[in-house]
Amino acid sequence: MLKHIRVHWRRLCAASFLLAFSASAAPKDPFKQLDDLWPTPDTTRRASGAPGPGYWQQRADYVIDVELDEAKNRIIGKEKITYHNHSQDTLDYLWLQLDQNLFDPKAIAAQSRTSSGPSGLSYKSFEGLLLQQKFDGGYKITAVKDANGKLLKHVVVQTMMRVIPSQPLKSGKSITFSVEWDYNINDATKMRARTGYEYFKEDKNHLYA
Repeated sequence: MLKHIRVHWRRLCAASFLLAFSASAAPKDPFKQLDDLWPTPDTTRRASGAPGPGYWQQRADYVIDVELDEAKNRIIGKEKITYHNHSQDTLDYLWLQLDQNLFDPKAIAAQSRTSSGPSGLSYKSFEGLLLQQKFDGGYKITAVKDANGKLLKHVVVQTMMRVIPSQPLKSGKSITFSVEWDYNINDATKMRARTGYEYFKEDKNHLYA
């Protein structure tokens, strides 16, 4: 009886294995919708993948003037932005990206960062975390103005800034405005990031990236 049960158990295991293998090796459905791989051609995209007659893309032209304050490791800048609305919609506001706000001590990225615990945290990483809590990082937006020098309403939301034009930007129209800002540069040897500076004591100078 025991032998008979063992035989049935082995057959059951073998059958389960074959079913699992056949399921994983089953051919793909030839009638599956291919939209996730090759979208159906329409007015914005041709069958060849080239843009169609209805395709559009927004455009922004920048003129940026910056100054490096090496004594304070700070960037002071102003920029003129001309934004062209090629969409079919009227835009009530525009979004600007403020990546340097990641270094703001109040940034969500800094406050929500997790750790594997003291055993998995090196001294250098711990030093960087403490420094970021005290580092006066992030953009300081000093002015946002239209082409006539009139202040524009704007709202900073973490690493994004919403600029509200004095008049909605209609389809086919463009708007020119300026932004004045500054930010402190992080010490890349202590706060690792894509940007930062490194000080060389032997040469008494800085390398900025």
